[in-house]
Amino acid sequence: MTPYESFIMYSALKLHFGSEKFDYFKYNRKVNVAKDTFEKRKDKYDFVKLSRKYSDDEMELFFVSNFLVHPKAWSKELLTDEANDCFIEKQKVLQSLSYVFKNDIEMLKEKFENLNDMLKVSDNTYPPLLKMTFQKDVHLETFIILDSILKFVPIWNKKITDTFRWPDFALMCKKYKPFLSLETFKFRKILKEQIATC
Repeated sequence: MTPYESFIMYSALKLHFGSEKFDYFKYNRKVNVAKDTFEKRKDKYDFVKLSRKYSDDEMELFFVSNFLVHPKAWSKELLTDEANDCFIEKQKVLQSLSYVFKNDIEMLKEKFENLNDMLKVSDNTYPPLLKMTFQKDVHLETFIILDSILKFVPIWNKKITDTFRWPDFALMCKKYKPFLSLETFKFRKILKEQIATC
């Protein structure tokens, strides 16, 4: 991937995660930025470094994993060890997603006698599952998979009164979900097996 191509991908993903209307996939993973414009940018060499460090296959996940943590990340921030660690951690989770999901469900089973309790919205407080995802006790991917199966986010949108943190989080989940290529039937089977052992 050339530095210019990595900049185009970075710009498209930054817009995807930062805007409700822009869809990275709908617009073919691109934004219109002339090559001349890129050549004049002060941060051009940041993209030279990034395109040397990450393969074509890695670049998208590298940007996505960092935008999930820092939606407005600038190119200089992406050259840090923290940005690379964020990418490596996300890679590990996605490479063992079935295992991660199963472990999260086992942990939730220990915490809740009835798994429906983790989804309840009451007294203007966040549902337990959401709190645990915010605290990183439950992986973001597990949260998204559970919603794909149980469809609780539309209900939460009506019941959660918070207008600051919840809308941003819900949007981030919506924007991240297409990158997961979920085999919902496989995760539904894992969930059923786990519930059956309650």
